[in-house]
Amino acid sequence: MIERQGNKYELQCDYCSNYIDDFEDFQEAVDYKKANNWKSISINGEWTDKCSNCINEG
Repeated sequence: MIERQGNKYELQCDYCSNYIDDFEDFQEAVDYKKANNWKSISINGEWTDKCSNCINEG
């Protein structure tokens, strides 16, 4: 998930809670996610984010 934390954004894996923080805006977090092999997965209409470590594990 990408969440606003004060005036910054944080990208967090919904599976292992791995996170990257300190993004200036939402799009910067999205770009990081795409460039670093994170995947967005829709489960029952809710979007979740899976980091590259979780993707490689199964």
